[in-house]
Amino acid sequence: MKKGTGIQLVEMTEHAHGIAIAPMSSDYLDQGLDDQSSDAHRHDFYTLFILDGGFLSFNVDFEPVSMEPLSLLLINPGQIHHCTSYRDISGWVMAFDAKLIDQKSRNELGQALRQIVTKRLNQDETTVLSQLLALLYQGSQNNTSGEFRMQYLQSLLNAVFYYIVNLFQSLDSEAAASHSPRAITITRQFQQLVKEQCITWKKPAQYAYQMNISVSYLNDTLKTVTGLSSTHFIQQEIIYEARRLLVYTNQSVKEIAATLGYDDYKYFIRIFSKMAKTSPAKFRLSEKGNKA
Repeated sequence: MKKGTGIQLVEMTEHAHGIAIAPMSSDYLDQGLDDQSSDAHRHDFYTLFILDGGFLSFNVDFEPVSMEPLSLLLINPGQIHHCTSYRDISGWVMAFDAKLIDQKSRNELGQALRQIVTKRLNQDETTVLSQLLALLYQGSQNNTSGEFRMQYLQSLLNAVFYYIVNLFQSLDSEAAASHSPRAITITRQFQQLVKEQCITWKKPAQYAYQMNISVSYLNDTLKTVTGLSSTHFIQQEIIYEARRLLVYTNQSVKEIAATLGYDDYKYFIRIFSKMAKTSPAKFRLSEKGNKA
């Protein structure tokens, strides 16, 4: 685990095959796969929760996420999160190295029209996932060596991931039914570019140029699919990064503005205040007061 003045990064170093899986009970989060589950942190690996019974809640990237029986939550590498409450929980929890997952399915989930991967499941979906996870657990606990043991575990892991991706593709297909495939592709491409370039690219024209379309066409497409403008997406991502820095570092507001690519920190404060409905200083005081 890396520690510093910023956000703690929990690394998968103790599990040689890159998979850590266990049945989840009420005392799991007291022990956990790491010792920081109640403190905000991020992982360099995926973490999957399947809840069969009880109640479990998290804060993921400053958004509250509540899990009820028959639901899943997949926390992506890099997402800041911590558990806020749990009661009488049962199900499965699994941490796994992103390198073990098929790249195409990872990309597909990364381009989904959502930031937080969570879903209510029906009984059949829960049964399928639970059966796959039970096989994975049994295989990971079997210490006998075999030429294809790792391939077996990785195949089961990818089966779980493929199944989850298919579930979310179905959701996206329903959401996108009234839009053209090109509009959905443009929206996903733009969202991915914003995640990658928002620190250096602040103007919609820079994204439109990269995508080889006009700014007006980009905005019209985004508003049709999401109801939001390109500027909103760019500023929203910036504010999200600013919140991380305000809460988990000791940088001044002026330093944070510079980190996020703003030479004029007063302009950054205006944007933050407009998007977050509070000033950076008040946001920091509020969040740190809640943690006291």
